[in-house]
Amino acid sequence: MKTKIILLDIDGTLFNPLSFIEDFYQTVSQVFNLSDQDIDEIKKIYEQTKEEYDYFYPPYFESEITKKIPKIQGDKLHGILWDVDLFEKNVYKDASVVNDLSKTAIIGIFSKGDSKFQKQKIKFIKKLADENIHIFKDKTKNLKPVSENYKEFEVYLIDNEIEVLKVAKNIRSNLFAILIDRAGLEEVEKSIIKIKGLEELKGII
Repeated sequence: MKTKIILLDIDGTLFNPLSFIEDFYQTVSQVFNLSDQDIDEIKKIYEQTKEEYDYFYPPYFESEITKKIPKIQGDKLHGILWDVDLFEKNVYKDASVVNDLSKTAIIGIFSKGDSKFQKQKIKFIKKLADENIHIFKDKTKNLKPVSENYKEFEVYLIDNEIEVLKVAKNIRSNLFAILIDRAGLEEVEKSIIKIKGLEELKGII
C-alpha cells in the first residue's frame, strides 16, 4: 500500500502556459490570416480574461475574441485552443518523471484555474484518479480541506508559487513543501525545498 501522496501544481510545474499561448497566437494567426493588430487585440483579451477571473477562463476568452474580431469563426477558434497536440507540445519534458514516481507514490493534482481546461493539460499522467485531482479558483483557501483528505499520508506539495507553499507549511508543518524554480531565481527559507526541474524529485521522494 502506498503511503505517500504527491500533489502537483500544473502551470509552471507540469505545463508551460507561456509557450502554449504563444503557440496559440501563431496558429490562430495562420489559420485566419490575422494582422499584427488582430493578434495584439487577442493578447489584450487574454490579459483581460485573467484579470476578470484571476485565472484563464476559456469561454470568456473565446467569446470576446469572436465578438471583437468577427472574421474569426468560433468553432474553428475552439478547435485550435483545445487541440490535443497543442497541449501535449507544451507539457514540460521533465514531467515524464511523474509516471515513474507513480510506482512509489500516489499522484495527485492541486491547481488553480478552469477545471476542464486544466485537466486537458494532464492527460499524459497515466495513473491519476479523479478523487486526487483538486482544481480551484483559489488554492490557498482550499489548502486545509485538501490536506485533511490525506491525514494518513506523507504529503509532498510541488508548486511554483512560494506563497502557496508557505501557507501549506503553516497549515501542516510536516508537509514537504517543494518549490520548482525553473529559472533558479527564488530565495527560500529552510522549511521549503527548492528544485529546478522535476527530475530532482527522484532524489527526494
